[in-house]
Amino acid sequence: METLELPTRKLVYSWKAKGVVAGANANTKGLEFEFDKSVYADDAASVFDTRQELELGTPVINSHLERFGLKMHVGTAAKPSKTEFMVIPPHRDDTINAADLAPVKADDEGGVVTSTDFFKYLGGGVDSALTDSRDVDKRIKSAAGAFGALQKAIFSSR
Repeated sequence: METLELPTRKLVYSWKAKGVVAGANANTKGLEFEFDKSVYADDAASVFDTRQELELGTPVINSHLERFGLKMHVGTAAKPSKTEFMVIPPHRDDTINAADLAPVKADDEGGVVTSTDFFKYLGGGVDSALTDSRDVDKRIKSAAGAFGALQKAIFSSR
């Protein structure tokens, strides 16, 4: 079976039993697991720890997809890509270096992957501060619009 091995290190995460983090001893490590990609149907996400690893991994992923007749939706210098990357700072209040947002080379034909500050994946969305506020606000606005359209028909007095 063909599997993708990235030329980067896998990130190590830990989780606490029962999901309890608040009030837990800070020295308790929890159970560790490695994670570097998520693949579902025709969607995929890869996780890189540094800009350098992103630059190493992107062409490898693109080349791997091409081996199976698949395409990474790359852009050009003039057109943004459909495939995107998002920079998440180490701490929520940290600023992101503009150089980290520059397009990443995906192939030798000028294809690039461009950055975004809001990433949609599997029907949901997350921003670079790792919140879903924008997604929730959009859903509330959509629901309010639908409710408003029905308001006269449902709540009007006859």
